[in-house]
Amino acid sequence: MKRATVLFTFLAFVLVVAGSLFAAAPDSAVLAAKNGNVTLSHKAHAETYKIACATCHHTTKEGETPQKCGACHGVDAKAPAAKDAFHTQCQGCHKTENEKNAKAAPVKCMECHKK
Repeated sequence: MKRATVLFTFLAFVLVVAGSLFAAAPDSAVLAAKNGNVTLSHKAHAETYKIACATCHHTTKEGETPQKCGACHGVDAKAPAAKDAFHTQCQGCHKTENEKNAKAAPVKCMECHKK
């Protein structure tokens, strides 16, 4: 009986780990924009810079899969337009980091927007 319990526990652990691997965030995200798309290194922001998921995915509740920005921004009248939200959130964070680290992140239009 103990052997079956150990085996069951091990298999459950493997399934949980495998599930979390498949639910992992993408390496990058492309944000469509009229003046050139912005490719965000999702992996760098999450792993290297240690930015919490909820910083950007601010409406996601514990245990939920984060929605893409366009699920609210540009759709829900209560949410700011995507352009305004990104410029406030992303550019604002980059400016703050630059003040701390002497030019660490891009803030000019064409540094992020690529045609």
